[in-house]
Amino acid sequence: MSFGTLCKGMAVGAALMYIFDPKQGKQRRQAVRDCIHTCVETTEDAWCSTSERVNDISRNVTDRAQSLADRAQSLLPSTKKNGAWNRVLTGAAGGALAAYAMKKRGFVGATAGTVGLNLMARGLKADKRAHRWIH
Repeated sequence: MSFGTLCKGMAVGAALMYIFDPKQGKQRRQAVRDCIHTCVETTEDAWCSTSERVNDISRNVTDRAQSLADRAQSLLPSTKKNGAWNRVLTGAAGGALAAYAMKKRGFVGATAGTVGLNLMARGLKADKRAHRWIH
């Protein structure tokens, strides 16, 4: 038996003795339960607020991209007839964001990927031919 294994066994034994102590073990176990409960509540609150924030950012970026596509559409004379450029620009912006998201990790990548896929879906949904492919 190595010295490291012996130390690990002693640490586990001391922890078990500390937790299951007949005099104060009940209080210590309750303190551990309270700590775990607090950690779980804090994690849930953080997850909910982060999720709401990501949704808000996604909606904001999507609305801004749609606004840019609308502006670009107003600059191009042929788009007033069929709206093709609006679909192309929306889909292209979504594709660019999705490609960017593949390189990024974490919060920025997840947000960019969500917004990019949303814009690509809007571009495809607006296209009647692509709409037939989807359904």
